Amino acid sequence: MKFCRQHQLRCELPGAVPIAAMMFLLLFYLIQNKALLLTPGVPVELPRVAGALPQGYSAALVVALDRKGNLFFRNVAVTLKDFPGELKHAAVGRTNLLLVLQADRRASQESITRVAAIARAAGIHKTWLATQPGLLEKPAETNKAKSQ
Repeated sequence: MKFCRQHQLRCELPGAVPIAAMMFLLLFYLIQNKALLLTPGVPVELPRVAGALPQGYSAALVVALDRKGNLFFRNVAVTLKDFPGELKHAAVGRTNLLLVLQADRRASQESITRVAAIARAAGIHKTWLATQPGLLEKPAETNKAKSQ
């Protein structure tokens, strides 16, 4: 026995392609939205500049400096008094080290210079300021690539 429907749809159900496209856009939005990503730590807003990557260094030590002048070395808050000892301890037995300073764009020039001077006193003679490149920017050419 066959029963007739009393109600009929006025239009067709949407196809799978539009639904899949909307799901893709929703997924893309959730991945790209930085507010939804929870990363532990102190927010440091790096300046947005395209720059060349350092070459020819055996290792790099990364130090973060927030806008209030607080230092973070190896994901631990460090005071300016303890920082030279920490750097010397990390640089023991290593040569040709590079200090990468992730300074907040609102950090004072004085605090950036102070960290570079402490690194030089600890035996690390090269300090690079980390920047955050734009989404569609090409990385700048290095001197080695220009000479070839």
